Amino acid sequence: MENIPFLRASTVPVIEYLDELKEIDTSHIYTNYGPINQRFEETIMSEFFQNRGAVTTVANATLGLMAAIQLKKRRKGKYALMPSFTFPATPLAAIWCGLEPYFIDISIDDWYMDKTVLWDKIEELKEEVAIVVPYATFGSWMDLEKYEELEKKGIPVVVDAAPGFGLMNGSMHYGQDFSGMIVYSFHATKPFGIGEGGLIYSKKEEDIQRIKRMGNFGFDKNRECTMMGFNCKMSEYAAAVGIATMKKWNQKLKERTRISEWYKQLLQSNGLMKKGWKLQKTEAVIQQFMPILCPEEVHNIQVIEELKKQKIEARLYFSPSCHQQVLFRTYKSTDLIETNKIAKRIVSLPLWEGMTKEIVEQIVICLRQKVVSADE
Repeated sequence: MENIPFLRASTVPVIEYLDELKEIDTSHIYTNYGPINQRFEETIMSEFFQNRGAVTTVANATLGLMAAIQLKKRRKGKYALMPSFTFPATPLAAIWCGLEPYFIDISIDDWYMDKTVLWDKIEELKEEVAIVVPYATFGSWMDLEKYEELEKKGIPVVVDAAPGFGLMNGSMHYGQDFSGMIVYSFHATKPFGIGEGGLIYSKKEEDIQRIKRMGNFGFDKNRECTMMGFNCKMSEYAAAVGIATMKKWNQKLKERTRISEWYKQLLQSNGLMKKGWKLQKTEAVIQQFMPILCPEEVHNIQVIEELKKQKIEARLYFSPSCHQQVLFRTYKSTDLIETNKIAKRIVSLPLWEGMTKEIVEQIVICLRQKVVSADE
């Protein structure tokens, strides 16, 4: 039996962007918002955002979060409100911006930050809230209506939608027309993977222009530093991979959708959904991997071990959750009852381009045969 990896990163082959590489050699422009990067941004705006709002590329999504939080935060505020059930990049970005993460519990069904708990905490902390940083969990379609209301009330919002670039609902891309900022990741392991990179979107074009200045050392048009800045520009090489990926995106998306549908069908037909296994409840999603909750009577570490015995690699995103990790244990939080429950049950199953239905079936059968709940 061959090993089944958790993820197998797959960017477009070099032949797909040879013309852009030759253009770089000819132009001798390698970064600094060059012509290829500009074409990449223009293509994203026209094909995904209907030319509404604005975007800027960044070297990676963590720098994107840092730039967006630094620009948007209320200067008198202290806390960045966010879920603990997220990747450490989110609280780390807030700390780099001089803020303290304040962890908010999530909802049991959709795994998003619980808005009732969040609203109560905002009311309690008042001006101490510097920013709100929701996580669109695992690249899914988290509703932004309430967060738009926060923006209108003067409470800034930066959404971490790292795996969610390319997520469409009808003709609308996730995050389109949002007044806050949305940060997406182009890391090799993400559905829209180019190796390394990220993107920031906002309805407010002026905010994106300020991010561009911030990402180029705070320079104005005279190359004088007039605002707090650093270097988070995307290279022309990464943008070249991005343009090539745009051309292959529909094909890549269809394959990921097909694999996730195989999972859903086989989980159902093998009876796992009747035995306490549970998928995320969401309107739409691009699967970076296949997240699922194991039955309450089973600990997710047991699931990982059983899969490992069958040479199947799985992970525990996000367990431990951020509040359980050493660096973040001293930061404040609400009661994290649901977060702790989900952290004990979450299992991230393999999903990568090139997976066959037989591989998915092998994984599901292993779950059915080897993972036994306490009452069986």
